[in-house]
Amino acid sequence: MGRWIATIGVIALFACDGTDGVKVSLFDTGTSVDGDALDSPPEVPVDGDDTGDSDEPVEKVTWHKDIRPLMGKHCTRCHYDAGLGVGDFEDPIVVSAMAEIMLSRIDSGVMPPPVSDPECREYKGADHLRMPPESRDVLASWIEDGKVLGDPEEAPDFEPISETLADADMVLRIPEPYVPLFADESNPGNEYRCFMIDMVLEEAIYITAMAPLVDQKSMVHHIVLFTKNVADIPAHEQGPEGYDCIDGGMADGVNGMIAGWAPGALPVEFPSGYGMRLGTDDRLIAQMHYFQSGPEMVGVADQTGYAFRTADSVERSVLMFPVGNFSFEIPAGEAAYKDTFEFELPPYLNFEILGTFPHMHLLGSGYRMWLNPKPPDDDEEDEAAEDVCLVESDQYDFDNQITYFFEDPVPVSGGDTLGFECTWDNSVDNPNQMYDVPRDIGYGERTDEEMCFAFTLIGL
Repeated sequence: MGRWIATIGVIALFACDGTDGVKVSLFDTGTSVDGDALDSPPEVPVDGDDTGDSDEPVEKVTWHKDIRPLMGKHCTRCHYDAGLGVGDFEDPIVVSAMAEIMLSRIDSGVMPPPVSDPECREYKGADHLRMPPESRDVLASWIEDGKVLGDPEEAPDFEPISETLADADMVLRIPEPYVPLFADESNPGNEYRCFMIDMVLEEAIYITAMAPLVDQKSMVHHIVLFTKNVADIPAHEQGPEGYDCIDGGMADGVNGMIAGWAPGALPVEFPSGYGMRLGTDDRLIAQMHYFQSGPEMVGVADQTGYAFRTADSVERSVLMFPVGNFSFEIPAGEAAYKDTFEFELPPYLNFEILGTFPHMHLLGSGYRMWLNPKPPDDDEEDEAAEDVCLVESDQYDFDNQITYFFEDPVPVSGGDTLGFECTWDNSVDNPNQMYDVPRDIGYGERTDEEMCFAFTLIGL
């Protein structure tokens, strides 16, 4: 019981690796994917050669009919002109040049990035986030058929997965463009800064959906959005230049967490009739984690914000319930170190779990969250109820941090037990290992420290 925390006061997290955050244009740079010079972009055939031993023409897999919808469903949420992923997968020339590498990364399990197993619990968007074998085979057939463009008239209608929020009615940004100084010698290349967002409401509203408007994607490593009562915000935290908020510096006076964003995250949309309240005395605070991914980031200004869809009233309120543990220590050299904790909910708590956001740092390799309902009565001889799986994955991806909204909310009653387990790889063989000689790692906000949280959205 003493090893868990479910509290708002230590929400200082979300770090992400910038390795894949640098956008590469294959043909503007004059280099191919293997580094050789390109005299010109590769040609993409318009039509395939249907000749063969059979008298019947063989229907070719084409870009317009097959591959473009596949890219839109599984790839272009990251790989587009302004995205974090390498290459613009809305461009058939780029996809043609990278197709063999793409297939190799699919076969290795690297792409699409690993996510929670839907066999644990069905969640919204699973069909976009996981690529079935038959989709992989379509790409392989396109390569084998000669990467044919085909007829645009054969293109089916499809709705690509998107990182933007449609129909936002409120857009807020940090007060002014801010240039990170990266001046903390104890935390080189990183800056954690909080900004009070200028927002005054005449009446309370409810957030029903939200998504970030990330200005400098190569520099913004995470956003944590929370509220404070205006009476609890000191003068030095109200200026447009913001204030330093590393090591819990944002915790004083926090009312509640609203959202967290890290690369890979999708818009948050609550079920119909649910919403998160913002009162007239609330002020939004954005904690920005800036990372100097390269010398080109020096002197760059950022003015990130958030887009919201709101309602005047809702049927049920939503709260963020950050369940986490920060009393662990990961031994140096351990390749699969686990930390497991469970806690029993007080008898007066009854709610629904709408979804959850598992979060670790670079050493994270897996997670599991479960609910153990209390027995029908308090008879100790009753057989314990079977655990209910909420989220689970043995392949945590630091660059693909997702809030998993369940297809069906999970009811929770007082006396039920919630459990969460994190697994880390602190061995020298971990490609994300930050130290040549691994060292013991404990809880902390910085990228070279670790976390073990499940940021859980509940309906009351």
